[in-house]
Parts: sequence; structure tokens; C-alpha cells
Amino acid sequence: MSLAKTQHRLFVAVSPGLEPWLALELQELNLQGSVVPGGIELRASAEKLWRLHHQCRLAENIRVRLRSFRARHFTDLCAGLTRLPWHAYLNPSLSLKVQVTCHRSRLWHSGAVAERTRDVISRRLGISQPETAGNQQTVFVRIAGDIVQASVDASGELLHRRGRRTAIGAAPLRETLAAAMVRMLIRERKNSKLVLWDPFCGSGCLPIEWVEAQLGLDAGRNRSFAFEAWPIHDSASYVAWVQSRAPVASQVVRAYGSDADEAILVAAQANACRSTIESHCTWLRGDFEAVADTIPPDAAILTNPPYGVRSGNLRSYSHILERFEALLSRRTDLRPVVALLPEPLQPWQPRLPWQCLAQFHNGGLRVQTLRLD
Repeated sequence: MSLAKTQHRLFVAVSPGLEPWLALELQELNLQGSVVPGGIELRASAEKLWRLHHQCRLAENIRVRLRSFRARHFTDLCAGLTRLPWHAYLNPSLSLKVQVTCHRSRLWHSGAVAERTRDVISRRLGISQPETAGNQQTVFVRIAGDIVQASVDASGELLHRRGRRTAIGAAPLRETLAAAMVRMLIRERKNSKLVLWDPFCGSGCLPIEWVEAQLGLDAGRNRSFAFEAWPIHDSASYVAWVQSRAPVASQVVRAYGSDADEAILVAAQANACRSTIESHCTWLRGDFEAVADTIPPDAAILTNPPYGVRSGNLRSYSHILERFEALLSRRTDLRPVVALLPEPLQPWQPRLPWQCLAQFHNGGLRVQTLRLD
């Protein structure tokens, strides 16, 4: 079997609530799929699978969905699992991890389902490695009613772990969520601005993500993926494809990040260096009102103001946002603004005409993105 000629049935996972924004990103990559809760389903060739991992900035994980089947008893489960093409996607030399979820099923015991799944695959492929944190491949089994859906992880480490932001502060924002906010800010590339400011930049996730997107840098560059260990993976073609990726043309984009914490700005600068975009970034120490005059006219704002653990308390959070709105009322040139804030907003009462674009979870907290034009 050749991976290059295989059409894979994929599930591209995203944080629930961000499915429409992932769909827009995939459309720009000339990939069409069906929006389902938690992601998008589509069929894709090997090259499209590679493109998804390298170019998609919002996806959290990508899985290959194998043929589903009906199982009312464990004998049905084992028989159905035996018929699946594990030899194409799992490497006998790697250890195996099985994750199971069961909903309204007679096979309700997830531990028993995982044990039988591991036994079936191990017998078929001769996997003898014990489950370990490293050197691992993952199989997902979801049972809803009598229908069993098995999937194989194609990504490995979650896709927001790009390996370039190693210095972080309190309550860090995942790169994939930052990418969604960038998309909400840009909307249409032809109308995109060339200057950005994050008044509460922390370790620099939002400015760095914006610069990378503006420059067209691959999100998944310089990291490995689980599909590279598949028996049917065409490594020679993949290496050639990676090497053929056209160099990015330099653009005159500038991101400003400011924060009152000097140590976290050192971390932001280090992260920008690891992303090789340091020449496009300016880091300013100080309260956002104190550095506002440094920001060029007509800059866009992309920010994750402090709330929860970062703000310390609700009064501090509300006061910060009142001051932030006052600045935006004075500097009406600083538009558009996209901000990540808790949901609900209380005790802060916004006075400007913010538009809610999405609601989702960040670090266990219910949050929303607001846009001001």
C-alpha cells in the first residue's frame, strides 16, 4: 500500500466553539470538509495530510478515522477491531497507548475496551513494548450506542506545542487559540494591517503568532509528527516535499508587545528569537497607558488582558479593562481590536460597542473573543 495514493478519512480537532474559524482556514488551504462538534471531517491524500500538519494553525490534533462498525458485545468488538488495517498506521517497534470514551453503550467499561483493543492490536502486529511516555503511538476508540469508531493519531504531540515558545508566564495562551484570534483580527488578508500592538503581551504568544501568520511561516515547521513512523509513510517523498517549501518573502510587518513585568519581556524576546522573527518585534516595558504614545497610529490591537490568576482579583480585572476602554476611546485610530476575555464579563461593564465573535474554554475557564472596529 502506498501512502501517496491513499485517501485518508481525517478528523481535524479544534477547541469547541472555534469550528467555523477552522473551516475558514481550511478553505484557504483548498481543503473542504464537514463541520462537526469539536472539529472538521474530511478526506485527504498524503500530501494534504502533510499540508495540514505544516500549515494549519488552529488545529489541536489530527486523527485518521478507520472504518466504523457495530458492536453489542466484547466478541463483536474484538472481531471488528481485528478487521481494521492497523498494519498501515502502527509501528510494531513503538509502544501503544489506547484512549477510550463510551457513551450510552453496553460496552460501558472503558478500561475493559482499552484492554481488549490493546490485546487485538498487539497480537496482530507483535507489539511487545510496554506503554511509556516517549516512543509512543496512540489509538482512540469512541463507542456511541452500538457504533465503534477507532482512530489513529497522526500528529503525536498536540499541535499547539510547536517547540518554539519554551519560556512562558502565568496562565499562558495556547498558540492554536492565539491563531484563532489572529484570524478574527485579520478576517481578510487584503485588509490586514502591518502594525500590531499587544498591551498585555506576557511571553509574546499573540504578537509572535500574528507575525508568523503575516509572513506565511509554517506553524508545524521544524517538528516531527506521528505519521512519520507509519509503515506506509513515504519518507523520501515527504522529505522532498518539505524541502520544496518555498521560502517566505520578507514583509514589512511590525509587532509591539508591552508588559509591566521585565522578566516576562525577556522571555517574550527569547521566544521571538526561537521563532526567527525577532527583527519584526519590539518589546516595551511599562503599563499600557505609559507606552501608548510609542505605538504608531492606526495599529491593530490583539490582546489577552489579565483576568483570573493573572489579574489577582475581580476589582483589579475590572479596573484594568475600564482604563483600557478609556485609552481606546482616546485613541480611536487603534482599530480593530480583538481581545480575549472571560465569559461572563462581570463585574466589568463595557461601554464601547464590542462584538462577540466566539466562546470557548481556555485553561478550564469559559472565555470569549470580542472585536471592536
